[in-house]
This record gives sequence, C-alpha cells and structure tokens, in this order.
Amino acid sequence: MRSPGPQPTAELELAPEIAINSTPEIAIGSTQEIAIGSTQEIAIGSTQEIAIGSTQEIAISSANDIILPMVSADFLTTVPIFSGLKPDDLKPLTGKLRRRGYQKGEVIFHQDDPADRMHIIVDGRIRISITSDDGREKDLAILKSGECFGEMALLDGSNRSATATAVDPTQTLALYRDDFMEFLQIHPGVVTKTTSLLTSRLRVVNQMLGDLAFLDVPTRVAKQLLELSEAYVDESASDAPVEIPMGQDELARLVGASRETISRALNSYRRLGILSTSHRRITINDPEALERMASF
Repeated sequence: MRSPGPQPTAELELAPEIAINSTPEIAIGSTQEIAIGSTQEIAIGSTQEIAIGSTQEIAISSANDIILPMVSADFLTTVPIFSGLKPDDLKPLTGKLRRRGYQKGEVIFHQDDPADRMHIIVDGRIRISITSDDGREKDLAILKSGECFGEMALLDGSNRSATATAVDPTQTLALYRDDFMEFLQIHPGVVTKTTSLLTSRLRVVNQMLGDLAFLDVPTRVAKQLLELSEAYVDESASDAPVEIPMGQDELARLVGASRETISRALNSYRRLGILSTSHRRITINDPEALERMASF
C-alpha cells in the first residue's frame, strides 16, 4: 500500500503591501517620526501639529489620530494681515505653518503665558478674554475663520495679554515668531497691515470701555447683537432674520454683565418682537428696532 503523498499546505493570505514611490523608507528617530517615501511624511507626536508645505507633512496626535486637509496660499490671502499679498508671495510661508486642532472649550493659551507663535483660524471660533485678579472674566472678541490672533506678543516679545479659548471644535494654523519675523523682512508691508489690525482692535476695546461706563445693559446688548449680526447676515436675503449662534452666557461675557441681567434684557426685546431665542441661538427679527434700542 502506497503511503499518501505530501498534503498541500494551506496558504496564508497576507495583507497587500503598499508601495509608495516603489522604494518605501521608514526612519524612526527620537522624535517618533515616520517618513514614507520622498514626498509624503507622517509625523507622530503629541502636539497635533501639521506642517503644510511642499512635502505634504501630516502630523497625527498620539492621543487623537486626526488627518486634516491642506490649506492653500489662496486661503492666506483672506487673512487681514496678508490681504495685500499674492498667493505666490505666500507659498514660502505655507511651509512654515503648523496645523493645530482644538476641542470645544480647550484653551489655546492663557493670559500671561510666554508667547512664541500666532494663530490663523481655519475653521471654528475663538474667544479672546481677560481675567481679573478675583477671577471675573470679560470677553473682548469672538474671532472666526480667516482671522488671526496672538500676533501682538510676537511683535514685542511680551507675554500673552489675554486668554484664547475654542468656542467650537477649531482648527488653526500656527506660525512661530522666528518664521514670522523672517517673513516680515521679505515683505515689510505686512508690518503695516499688522499695525493697522492692532490699532483697529484697540479702538474696539476703547469703545467697549466707553460703553461699560456710559450705557446701560439693554443698550449694550442691542449694540453687541448688531455687531455680531454683521458676521452672520445673509446678504442675498437682506430682509431675512439674522440668526446668531450664541448662548446667553457667551453674550453676558461680551457685554460685561451677569447672565441674569442679560436674560432680562433679551426677554424685554422678545416681548417687543425684536428678537427670538432658542437653545444657544438668538434670532434678530427686526434689525431697525434693535438699532433704535442701541442708540438710546
């Protein structure tokens, strides 16, 4: 009786290999960087930073693996301090930027922190606030996509003058001081733009101080809502109600009053049919009437 021949062995199907540029290279160093190919680099760190440049570097947080889309030089032309430059002028700057992601309520930096970078908002909103010695908080501004913050400390090398907090899940581009100063040497016109931006914000703060001293809370509420509505008005439908995505607590910090006082002011305007409110939404139904209230 012939012995059975060797049985065919089962083959184990392995996961397909991925070849990038046909010569994948992996370099692991002390900074936990993995380089794949010559044109795509993936850096794994704890700072959630993404370098935006010609090598298409993507930073993935070890805690939250997030891959964020690239931002072009065209986007930077919408930032006030770079508005006078062409995309070709800004392309070298894109390689210096670091993409950062923040959760709702996360603090980007605190008042009096050392400063080494400015931020450009790609998506989301940032609240700029100051805090008194006894812990009271006053909001100075709510910034949105296309606006920048933290540039003041880069120019004079001082500590942060205010606290920046993410109102929503937010993405920013961080530009470090050395890279910013180097860019200013090549494009000195940005200095004028930056100075103009800072002067404009100083005027807003001065107006805010005057309102706190001379206007009552309902009038300040009306003025603040009108200013906020400019960012949310639908120009294609000028007669449509303007919806402001803001709760009473946020409005109270901007106006500089207690939440209870803000609630009473909103209730009075609601009874007059000037506005309506829902969960973290304030809808202006009669802008002209609100303007009259703001002029008292």
